[in-house]
Amino acid sequence: MQSYISSLSRFVPTGSAIWREYETRAELGSAGLWTIHTGKKRSTGKPVAIFEFDKKYFDSGVHRQLISRAEQEGILETLKKEVGQLTRLRHPSILEVVEPLEDTRSALTFVTEPLTGCLADIIAKDIQYGQRSRQWNSSDGTNQDEFELDELEIQKGLLQVSKALQFCHNDARLVHGNLTPSSIFVNVKGDWKLGGLGFSTFLNYQNGTLFPTSIHFEFAHQLPPHCQPALDYLAPEYVLDGVCDVSNDVFALGCFAVAVHGRHDESTDSVEQLGNSILFCRNDVDAYRRQIQRLPQAKLDFLPRFLEPVVRLLLSRDPKARMSLESFQSSQFFDNVLMSTIRYLEALCEKSKENKILFMQGLPRILPQYPERVLKRKILVGLLEELKDHSLLPYTLPNVFFIIGKLNSREFMDKVFPTLKPILTVRDPPQNLLVFLDKLDVLKDKTPEKEFREDVMPVVHSALETSNPQVIDKALLIIPQLSEALDYTIVKNALFPKVQTVYSKATVLSVKVNALKCFHSMLKILDKFTMTEKLVPMLKRTKTREPGVILAIMIVYEEMGMKYLEKETLATDIIPELWRLCMEPQLNPAQFQRFMGVIRDMSKRVEEQQLKHLQDISRLGQANGEAAPPMMGTPVGVSPASKCILFCYIYERFYGV
Repeated sequence: MQSYISSLSRFVPTGSAIWREYETRAELGSAGLWTIHTGKKRSTGKPVAIFEFDKKYFDSGVHRQLISRAEQEGILETLKKEVGQLTRLRHPSILEVVEPLEDTRSALTFVTEPLTGCLADIIAKDIQYGQRSRQWNSSDGTNQDEFELDELEIQKGLLQVSKALQFCHNDARLVHGNLTPSSIFVNVKGDWKLGGLGFSTFLNYQNGTLFPTSIHFEFAHQLPPHCQPALDYLAPEYVLDGVCDVSNDVFALGCFAVAVHGRHDESTDSVEQLGNSILFCRNDVDAYRRQIQRLPQAKLDFLPRFLEPVVRLLLSRDPKARMSLESFQSSQFFDNVLMSTIRYLEALCEKSKENKILFMQGLPRILPQYPERVLKRKILVGLLEELKDHSLLPYTLPNVFFIIGKLNSREFMDKVFPTLKPILTVRDPPQNLLVFLDKLDVLKDKTPEKEFREDVMPVVHSALETSNPQVIDKALLIIPQLSEALDYTIVKNALFPKVQTVYSKATVLSVKVNALKCFHSMLKILDKFTMTEKLVPMLKRTKTREPGVILAIMIVYEEMGMKYLEKETLATDIIPELWRLCMEPQLNPAQFQRFMGVIRDMSKRVEEQQLKHLQDISRLGQANGEAAPPMMGTPVGVSPASKCILFCYIYERFYGV
């Protein structure tokens, strides 16, 4: 035990409140100098991402020689500043801090929302494995399959990054100063979140105007990467002219847009390589100057058609000629139905009920065009939020079920079922029940048996108890598909009594017929007692004489009589009832002939079984040296022992004991 506790201490630093409250699962990757772990809060199980900087970084041989004590302190202050800015700034497109910075003797640690990874790390791994898709482990414990930077996700991501920068400029009044793939994080919903604010700079704000700040930039070659701003993404006026302004971030956004649109070719060591900036100077200031001079003639034909002119405006040498972030967001690059739908969904809470209904009604035409991952990680999340408005459920649920059809059982139970479960109990408006009944086969495929029985089947029970004929009819059509998958107890004690009540009270012909179809599907599960003592008497009490109902009753009788019931029940209950039903004048000749065929088959079965039964009794008497018993009355001249044997034999034949 002592050695076990000692081994644990290596993973839970002494004195760290974060490591006491949070459990780490695996290393997710890195972002600059930070190592990112997936984790969860011990008390609630809520998934998180845990960022850690190990101060032993400075003790390695190379870093100890190259980085002075003062520079070490500067790096630590930059990391602390980054977390402080993230903690202070709140915006949907800025990385959300869950636990603020904790500074211990051994490490800097803080906790954020759950992540899929840092964008730079994701790109690097894609290149390393030579493919645009692989399996990623997200911090909520589920697998994010086939992650790739498809065009729609890049569009969505660039839009989110530009909105985060706009917030920094207009509300926080600061310049980010180091916008690179290492400062962008992808959360488990697929959203791109801005981080890496360690090199941000506050601007002078006077009389409603932001004024540029003068700086002295000097690139320190002895410092490792990520210990200073990435030269490949810095604006020329910042590096060459010493001017810090919001236009610096606009230029960096252009470099970033090129980096995420690069080609996926491991052998390409150029600006066209995925993850490389348009400058691609490898932190060489002289190379940077040459790249800036050649920038107006840079080849950008590998970019999407509507993005190339936008990027050229973002990368203008003159800061005043650059496109504003507002213009970037409204550019033609984002003007397509898929992006417009995502943006509308994100702002759906601000729309009127009428507009929400129109949006949900049109969404089924758009959803098939989205990549599957965007549906799962972005669209589904927004739609699940809208399930809170019960009046919109008939319009929202069909869209939700379209995406559910693309989830596996684990994804459904983890991501959807906790939200859907309370909705299963909503009965008003009746259209909710119709949607659930229509998609019951999907729920059956995705839901484990226990949850389906306890949480989903009550939807069918409630549908059978309503007064809405359309809902009842839909439920009755579903039951035959479910009967074989349900156990005996549910069918006998729950479904059969409810369908029996529906049948007895029904005045609509289709409801009667569909209820009879349900009885037919239950025969494989019901016991003989329920058939003879409950089902047969109920069918005999049927007053409706419509041909459709009469034929459906005949089919139920045929199934019971030919497969499940004894000859006595056939002879005394079912065959006489079939004779009575076939005499109804509404039947046509073909229907009458159908009845006669069933009556002949049942009569033949009764004849064969009864004859065999009598022959068996006769052979039994002969085997005991006795005369065959007469057809009626008590056997004559039979010994008490033979009487006992005969009684046991007859009892066995009748009751199957």
